[in-house]
Amino acid sequence: MTSSIISFLSSEELPEKQEITIWLDNCSYQNKNYLLNQALLSAVQNSDVPFQTVTLRYFVAGHSFMAADSYHSKIEAQF
Repeated sequence: MTSSIISFLSSEELPEKQEITIWLDNCSYQNKNYLLNQALLSAVQNSDVPFQTVTLRYFVAGHSFMAADSYHSKIEAQF
């Protein structure tokens, strides 16, 4: 996943800006992985990506509106 995000940030099709915000879902462990954070920090410091600031934002838990959310909610309510 980390290499995919770095490739995305290196894309020439992105607008030329100093910063970018990436929205990630809150339910996947890999989105909060320290390797992702370390790779982004390294890419920015080494000028591998054209951004000086990369902001990661996460959706509020339970607000993904996935079809399975209501089912998981019912299971959690039983315990």
